[in-house]
Amino acid sequence: MIWFKDISLKLWADTLVRDFGRDNVPVLEDENNWREWGNRLVEEPSFNKAGCPQTNGFDSLDQWAQAVCGAMADPI
Repeated sequence: MIWFKDISLKLWADTLVRDFGRDNVPVLEDENNWREWGNRLVEEPSFNKAGCPQTNGFDSLDQWAQAVCGAMADPI
């Protein structure tokens, strides 16, 4: 999984669609709706199994994405 660092949210989201084809990763239509997209993303089996968090409780996209990447790097 590509880490969300030094790339755009759109590129990261598109990469997740490609890399996790067995899941139904949502397509990011509007970067302003990252919370809604993120909450849908973490419901997908690979992300849910790894314990990826919902976007609630994170002040920024960067903080949330770092938590998702960390969970995916060390899946249960």
